[in-house]
Amino acid sequence: MMNLNDYLLLKVFKSAERRDQFNKGDVYLSSTSNFWKLENSFQQDKEGGIFEQEGKGFLLKTNPDFPKILAKSTSLDDVLKYLNEENAGEVIAETADCSLRFEGYLCCFYLLSKKAISFTSNTLSITSDQERKDITLFLNKYLEDAPNHDFYVSIYDAVTFCNIFFKSMSDRGYKITYGIVRYEDIDDAMKIERYQKGEGGSILFTKPTKFSYQKEFRIILTNPNEPMKDHITENGIDIEFSRFGSFDYANLRSQSIDGEVTTEG
Repeated sequence: MMNLNDYLLLKVFKSAERRDQFNKGDVYLSSTSNFWKLENSFQQDKEGGIFEQEGKGFLLKTNPDFPKILAKSTSLDDVLKYLNEENAGEVIAETADCSLRFEGYLCCFYLLSKKAISFTSNTLSITSDQERKDITLFLNKYLEDAPNHDFYVSIYDAVTFCNIFFKSMSDRGYKITYGIVRYEDIDDAMKIERYQKGEGGSILFTKPTKFSYQKEFRIILTNPNEPMKDHITENGIDIEFSRFGSFDYANLRSQSIDGEVTTEG
């Protein structure tokens, strides 16, 4: 079980304006569905997806004999034929461009261990060689798809941020889940199995291993009283009180000492 007291949260923004708005308490969060539409390699990872099927298909109700049918079938026609002949299940409906996924609004951070950093005046020093390599890889990956090849970062105390953010959002009717993202490669069959076992929610905290450099801490919001939207905006949240400091790509380019970053605030 993680102890938030041991961590800082690092959040990357595509512009100084978006970062300033967030720190002033004007929060813009995209839905999982919106991330499915993105084309950049840093963010587009089918957030919360269980399965996706393009074109014509079938929604099936099956019994334990169904894997045997799949094993001896060489086509969809075979599956439907054996399904009926051997009473291994039934077709519930025909589908087209069908997908099953969990919906929510995402607020994501890079998880930075307090043990790996030190503060002197307005300078943040990364004291761990491994942490320095990790955060460098993370920021370089972000730059690959960043608008204008730039980034803008703020650092928050994890406990203070979560206390402020959770209280404000729950007061507005949102349900909140949070945790560290696990990185593993699971196929559609494994996702469906987890869903059937009632463990589908864990999929929102699982990403492919190719994204493990992100070291992500994820907050997921849902609002049972409103239909899902492409994004949500909320304001008046005292996020600034949790901020340790901020820096941007220009800061790093001007630094001559590896592993040190001058922060503002």
